[in-house]
Amino acid sequence: MDGVLLDMDGVLVYSNPAHFISWQQIAEEDNVVFTRDDFQKTFGMVSEEIVPLYWPKNWSKEKLNDVAIRKERRYLEMVPQHVKMVPGALEFIRLLAQHEIKMAVGSSGPRVNVEYMVDFTGIRPYLSAIVTGSDVALGKPAPDIFLEAARQLNVQPENCLVIDDSRSGVTAGHRGKMTVFGFFSEGHQPEEYELANLTVRSFDEIRRHIRITSPGFFDIIDQE
Repeated sequence: MDGVLLDMDGVLVYSNPAHFISWQQIAEEDNVVFTRDDFQKTFGMVSEEIVPLYWPKNWSKEKLNDVAIRKERRYLEMVPQHVKMVPGALEFIRLLAQHEIKMAVGSSGPRVNVEYMVDFTGIRPYLSAIVTGSDVALGKPAPDIFLEAARQLNVQPENCLVIDDSRSGVTAGHRGKMTVFGFFSEGHQPEEYELANLTVRSFDEIRRHIRITSPGFFDIIDQE
């Protein structure tokens, strides 16, 4: 294998609190009910797909799009206080870079958010591609984000490892015919990873399942 595709939220950064608070604040401003269960069910989807599920059906497309824009702006305001990098993530990325393994971020978030988080975490120098929900026709669970990331890496999908923490992300990688590690994170349930080739709980565990074979290439070991 010669490509690693990393989700951002829940894999590289702990961002759930900032996302949930921003969703709740915007919903409250619009007199809409948006519960933690709603948040968990839709996590990993693009905001433009989430809003029509909960906001009034008689709202115009423009008004619904404005909700998504407001939510993402509110989220960015909360990043410095509420978001932190997942332990071991930066070390893992540096290890892959040291061995010349191509990496991309594949996130459902809008490009402005993902670009902000790439710089916030300091991982930009190690990435060969950044693909967001703004770049494709369909967000996760469609495979479009990961397929476009593989294309930009010039790596065949079947030679890519996807690391994602959400049901929608795991499904997207599976539909893209990629090897998928379900990254078990806070607020998720084991059944969300039923389509993953392997469920992992830390970057230390991921490292135990990867063997570098030569510069730019690796194998998955002990896959069950």
